[in-house]
Amino acid sequence: MANSGLQAMASGPDVLTIIKPSEQGHNAVTTLEEVTVIGANRHDQGHQNVYDKDITNIYLDRAYLDTYRATSPADIFQGAPGVFSGEARNSAALDPNIRNIQGQGRVPVAVDGTEQAVTVYRGYFGANNRNYIDPALISSVAIEKGPTLSRDMPHGGIGGGIAITTLRADDIIKDDQSFGAELKLETGNNATKPRINDSIYNTDYRDIPGAHRNWETFASSWKWTNLTSDAKRSGRSGFNMEDAAARLALAWQGEKYEVLAATAVRRRGNYYSGTKGADKYMDAAPNTSTSLNPWRSPFAPFIARVALPGTEVMNTSMDTTSFLLKANLLMPQEQRLGLSYRKTIIENGEIMPSRLNWAQLEKDGGLPQWPLAEVDQQAFSLDYAWNPDNNRWIDLKAQVWATRTKSDTNSSGGYAVEPYEQDDAWNAYQRSKEYHESNTGTPYTGTPVLPNPNIDGRLVNKSKMRSTENRIGIRLDNNINLRDNLSLLLSADFQHERLKPDPHYNYYTHGGEFEARPRDGKRRESKFGFNFSWQPLSWLDVNAGARYVSYASTDFEVDAMLENRGWGPFTGSDSKSYSTGLFSSWLVPLDKEMATLKALYEKAKQEGNNAIATEASNKLNAALRTKYPDTDNTYGHQGIPYEVKQVTDPLSGQAIWVAHVPIEWKRSTEGYKFEAEDNPFTNGTYDADNGTVEYYADPLNPDAAPIEVKQLQQQISAFRHSRKSIRLTSPEELRALIEKNKKRHAWAPVFSISARLTDNSRIYSRYAQSVRMPSIFEDTSGFSKGAADIGAPFASSFKPERATNIEVGYAHNLTSYLPSARHADIRFSYYHTTVKNIIDRIDDNLFWQFDKMKTSGLELQGRLDTGRWFFNVGGNYNLSQEVCDKGEALALDPLYGRIPECIEGGFPTGFLRSMVGPRYSITTDLGTRWFNDDLEIGGRLTYHSSRNQTQEAEFANIEGARWPEVSAGNRPIQWHPVAVFDAYVRYRFNDHYAMEVVGTNLSDRYYLDPLTRTMMPAPGRAVRLSATMKF
Repeated sequence: MANSGLQAMASGPDVLTIIKPSEQGHNAVTTLEEVTVIGANRHDQGHQNVYDKDITNIYLDRAYLDTYRATSPADIFQGAPGVFSGEARNSAALDPNIRNIQGQGRVPVAVDGTEQAVTVYRGYFGANNRNYIDPALISSVAIEKGPTLSRDMPHGGIGGGIAITTLRADDIIKDDQSFGAELKLETGNNATKPRINDSIYNTDYRDIPGAHRNWETFASSWKWTNLTSDAKRSGRSGFNMEDAAARLALAWQGEKYEVLAATAVRRRGNYYSGTKGADKYMDAAPNTSTSLNPWRSPFAPFIARVALPGTEVMNTSMDTTSFLLKANLLMPQEQRLGLSYRKTIIENGEIMPSRLNWAQLEKDGGLPQWPLAEVDQQAFSLDYAWNPDNNRWIDLKAQVWATRTKSDTNSSGGYAVEPYEQDDAWNAYQRSKEYHESNTGTPYTGTPVLPNPNIDGRLVNKSKMRSTENRIGIRLDNNINLRDNLSLLLSADFQHERLKPDPHYNYYTHGGEFEARPRDGKRRESKFGFNFSWQPLSWLDVNAGARYVSYASTDFEVDAMLENRGWGPFTGSDSKSYSTGLFSSWLVPLDKEMATLKALYEKAKQEGNNAIATEASNKLNAALRTKYPDTDNTYGHQGIPYEVKQVTDPLSGQAIWVAHVPIEWKRSTEGYKFEAEDNPFTNGTYDADNGTVEYYADPLNPDAAPIEVKQLQQQISAFRHSRKSIRLTSPEELRALIEKNKKRHAWAPVFSISARLTDNSRIYSRYAQSVRMPSIFEDTSGFSKGAADIGAPFASSFKPERATNIEVGYAHNLTSYLPSARHADIRFSYYHTTVKNIIDRIDDNLFWQFDKMKTSGLELQGRLDTGRWFFNVGGNYNLSQEVCDKGEALALDPLYGRIPECIEGGFPTGFLRSMVGPRYSITTDLGTRWFNDDLEIGGRLTYHSSRNQTQEAEFANIEGARWPEVSAGNRPIQWHPVAVFDAYVRYRFNDHYAMEVVGTNLSDRYYLDPLTRTMMPAPGRAVRLSATMKF
C-alpha cells in the first residue's frame, strides 16, 4: 500500500481493515474478507484451512501432538474425528482409515513428501498397510478426506490423503534469532520392560522330550509358546524409567539459509491395561475349554479373561531412535533448494493375531511374549521451488525422494519356536516307539533310528518375515495464473517400488508349514493431472480437473518358482489346480438313458452275462461323467464308477435308482465371476425343494409310463470349491498360466463449486473421482495369492479401483456473533462414496474384485477460542458401509439366495470387513489459558460407539448357508462403546523453560481400539511428566 494513502490495521484473525483517514473519515472502512497475512504462523493457517477449503480436512499442530504424545503411533489420530488406524497396538505404525476406506494405497501417507507404506501380512486376519513414523519428529499432520488434487497432499488415494511435516527450523528458532536449540525430556508410568526368554533358541528339538510329536500340537502347548513368565500386575503407578524419551533439536537460520538437526530416543516397555469396564469383556467362553480358540465367534467378549484388567499387555513395547537433518538454501529470483534426511530405527513387540489361540483363559497373563520385531527406515529428499515475482507463468515445486525400509517382523505366519528343519525319519520312529510302549507296556523292538546329523534341528523363530522395500519418487507441479480470476495447476508424479525378500534365508527349503512366502516384485506408477481454479463471480469459486494414472508391475516370485529353488512345482510330475466354481454332491434320479443302462446291467448280471453287464456299467459311468463332470477328483476318478444305489422316493413312495453325483456352479469364463444365470439351483435347472422329474421305473418296457419323483433326493455334502487340476511337466506350462507383467491406465475427473452466501457463510458441493491401481502386495505371489495355484483365469491384471465421492458442506464463521473471539467456526458435511472393482480376499484365499463398496456419513467440526477459553469439537456418523457383489453373495447360499447382494462391512473372508469404523465417534477438547498464556490447562474426551454389524449374527444362523463355514477364521473383533478422558497442565516459566503434566485414560477404562485385529486391550491410566528447554 506504499504511496496509496491507505492504512492497515488488524481487526481480527486473518482480517485486515483498510482505512484512508484524509478522505474517508474516521468511520469509513473497507473490510477485506479472509485475507491471509504473509508470514502468519503456518499452524494458524493450517487450522484455518479446515473451514476454508472445499474438502473436509483436519489439521493437527505440533503443540497438540506433543501434548497428547502417542503411546502408539496410531494414537496420533485420536484427535482427528472420523480417522482411525488399523491394528493400533500391534504394529508400531499408522494404517489410516478414513470414512471406512483403508488399505494399500487407498489412504496414502506422505512424510515431507516421501512415501514409505509397507503392507504386512496378518494371517487369516488380513493385512496392514503400515506407515512407520516417530511421533517425536512430527511438526504437523494435515488430513484430507476423499479424493484430492491439493498441491501439498499425496495423490491417488481413493479415501483421502495424509501429509505429515517433520520438524522445521521455525519450530525451534524465534523469528529474530539466528540459532535455536530445544531439549525435551519426559518420563511416564504404566510400563514395564518386556521379558523375553531367548534361552530356548538354538536348542536341538530332538533333545526335548515330546518334541517328536506333531509340531503344531506340541508348539501350541502352553509350556513352549509362552516365552516369558506370567504378566506383571505390579509397577503400574511407579515412574520406573520404562517409559522415557528425549528429543534434542538444533537449528540455524540466516538471510539465505536455514538448517535443522534433531534426534529423538524413546524407550517404552509393555503397557498395562485399564481396570474399569472390563466386565463388558468377561463373558463366559463358548465352551468349557481353557484354551482360547480364535475360530469361535465372537471371541472378544471374553478378552478380559485372557488379558486380565490392570496387567501387563504382552507384545506392546516400542523402542525408537530417530535422526533428522534438514537444510534450505534461498537463492536469487525467489528460488529455494531443500535437502532432508530421516532415519528411524524401531524395535517393537508384535505377534500374529491368529497365534493368540495359544493363550489360556483365566490364567494370570495368558498371552505369550514373542521376540521383538525390528524396522530400519531411511528417507532422502531433494526439493526445489521457484516462484519469481511478477511472473504469472511460474510457481514451480519439484521434489526427488527415496525411502528404504528394512523390516524384520513377526508376520510370516510361522511359529515363534520351531525347528529349522524336521528329522522326519527320527520323528516317525519316536512316535511309533511311544505309541507301542504306551499301549502295550512292552519295549519297542523296531529298528532304531538315530538323529540325522545332516539335519539342522535347532529351534529358531520362524515367525520372522524379512524384506526390504525401496521407493524412488519424483513430483512436479506448477501453478499458472492465466487471468486474474483463473489459474491452472499442472502436476506430474512418478514412483518406483522394489520389494525384495531377505536373500540369506531360503523360505522354500526351510519355511514352516504355516509360513507365507515373502513377496518379490517391482512396481511403477505415473500420474499426470491438471486443475483449473476459476472465480467467475466474487462470491463463486469453481474447480475442475482430472488425473491420468498408469502403472505396471512385475512378479519376480514367478521366476523363483520356475528356477525351482528347493521348492518349485517341478519335482517329477506335479499338478497344480485352481477353483472353477462351487459344487455339492447329491443323490439324483437316473434319467431315461441311465435308467435303461442300469436295467440292462441288472438283467445281464442276473442272467450271468458278464460281458453285457460290464459294457452297460461302463456306458452308465461314462454317461454320468458326461452329465455330471468330476469336479474335485472325487467321483469317477481314474475310471472308478460313480456310486449308484436304490432309495425310496418321498414323493411317490417307490424304490428308484439314484446316482451320487456332483452338481457344479461354474464361474464365468468372462471375468471369472459367479453369475446368477449360471447357478443351476436358481436358474431353473434344479429345485432343491419342490423340483420333480419323470422317472422310468421299468425302462425296458416300452409301454411303461414314467412316474413323477423328487428331482433332488438328498444333499450329501456341503458346497465346496471345485478345482481344475493341471499336470505340469515343464516351467513353460506354468509360465503360460501366469502373467508375470501387469499394467493398466485410467482417467479420473474432479469438480467442485463453492458459493459464499454471506460474508461469513459458505456452501460447497464436490464431485471427485480417483483411481487406485493394484498394490505391489496385491500384484505379487504369496499367501492369499499363490501364483502356482491360480491358473489361467487369474493371469490378467486387476482393473483399477474407481472411487466416486460426492460431498456437500456448509461452513460458517461465527465471529460476527462473537466479535471478541479469536476464532469461532463450524462446519457440516455429508459424503457418499462408491468404489467400483474393489479388491478384497475371497474364500479361496485369493484376491478378487467385488462389484463395489458404498459408504456414506455425516461430519461435524467446530472451534471457539476467546483467548481465555478454547473449545474444539469433531464428530462423525457412519450412515452406511456395504460391499456389493450379486454373484459372490449368491455363492454364500447357492440353493436359496438368502444372502443379500450388499453386505454390511464386507464378505466373510475379506479384509474389508475389518475396516469398518464405529457407528459414530466424537472428539472434544476444552482448555483455558492464564498469566499471559503461560499457564494452560486442558482436557480431551474421545468417544466411539460399537461397530454396527447386525447382519453377522443373522447370517450365521441361516441353515444351510455357507456363511458360518467360510467366516470362521476371519471374524472381526467386536468392541464396546467407551469414553476416554485425557488432561494436561502446561506452565511456561519464561521463554526458555516449560513443564507439562499429562494424564491419559484418566478413568482407567479397559477397552479395545476400533479396527483392531489382535486381541489386545488399549493402555490404562498413565501419567507423563515432561520438561522443555529452549535456547
